[in-house]
Amino acid sequence: MRYTLKQLTYIDVAARHKSITGAAKALNISASSISSAIDAIEIQTNKKLFTRLPSKGISVTQFGHVFLSNSRQLLKAHLTFEEAVDEQAKAIKGAVRMGCFTPAAPIILPLITKSVADNHPGISIHLTEGDIAQNMRHVVDSKIDLAIGVSANLAMNIDFVPLFVAPPHIVLPHDHPLADRSILSLKDVCNEPMVLLDLDET
Repeated sequence: MRYTLKQLTYIDVAARHKSITGAAKALNISASSISSAIDAIEIQTNKKLFTRLPSKGISVTQFGHVFLSNSRQLLKAHLTFEEAVDEQAKAIKGAVRMGCFTPAAPIILPLITKSVADNHPGISIHLTEGDIAQNMRHVVDSKIDLAIGVSANLAMNIDFVPLFVAPPHIVLPHDHPLADRSILSLKDVCNEPMVLLDLDET
């Protein structure tokens, strides 16, 4: 038996609308195309798929019900196949070499790796840690594909994509005289002992 998926679709839509004209309108094609698809199958099977009802459309025959049941399974399988192929075609796969400056790695990398694993399971990430300057040199030298760092003092040939803005914060003990202030300046705390992140880039 010879048939096309287009013919099966035309027959299915005709059955659902109980009308050749209705199917033609739904598919935005000519009624003769629907009729030709029906005729082609009926000639090959020597069975009627529909009974034509003058001025009332069409009615599915007993053979037509069996045919439609099988053809809909085939159309559904074809749709599943197409969706699977499209998904595979769109899937992102491969390995990414990523550098991250050490102080931020424990905070940022778990979030990134989980997001990549959830959304792009075909990607593997190879991580390296180092200071910002070293990571940026590795990007320029193509030793890694991307790096996580700060926007200060970047080479001209590096594209920077901001992930978030990290404003400075001052952390004080709860019993400190300034702890109940909502806003502080560096002048307010310049005489206080501090723990600073020693980065050349800051």
